[in-house]
Amino acid sequence: MATNGVVGYTCINMTYVYLCLVLVLIQLNMLPAEGTAVQFCSFYDNRSPRPQPQLTNCTWYKDNSCCMQHEIEVMFSQVKPLQGSSVTCQRYVNYLMCYICSPHQGEFYRMQKLTVCSEFCNDFYKACSDSILKGRVISNLYQNGTHFCKSRRLEVKKTQCFNFDSDLDLSSGLSPMSHNTQLFTLSLSFLLLGTSTNLY
Repeated sequence: MATNGVVGYTCINMTYVYLCLVLVLIQLNMLPAEGTAVQFCSFYDNRSPRPQPQLTNCTWYKDNSCCMQHEIEVMFSQVKPLQGSSVTCQRYVNYLMCYICSPHQGEFYRMQKLTVCSEFCNDFYKACSDSILKGRVISNLYQNGTHFCKSRRLEVKKTQCFNFDSDLDLSSGLSPMSHNTQLFTLSLSFLLLGTSTNLY
């Protein structure tokens, strides 16, 4: 009986401490605003995003990034070329690869699965439809954007998904090398499998 009393007393104390902590955080405006998702880096074991001013790619995430420069170098150095891609296609592939830097990745990267928006898939497919994948033109391999993305082992949804944001993409309307952001012509094999396995 005495043990139960101690446990009950401890639980009451812990609840009180938790409530006090919440009140303090509210007073200090340290809690996220209502409707604001807590930012964490699900691709990197849930670490917190932070400023990365030295980024030379995915530079739109410099102020608050989940990735570091050396991680981008490793990721982009191990992928293989997507043949015949246009500058627009390159932009979409580059932007997609940069999901590893997004501070919002906890919303669309879960259980080692990347979820992209159907709108993104359709635009991505349109931009890269003339490119070569597995020795064939993409538009001859896949019926539409959703089919294309799912074949690349991406989840496709309309909400809580990764989408193309032209306000963030500093390469929009610029040459491929502008803003020190090198655009790569990439296949998605490394991105999707986490290895450099050849899918061709």
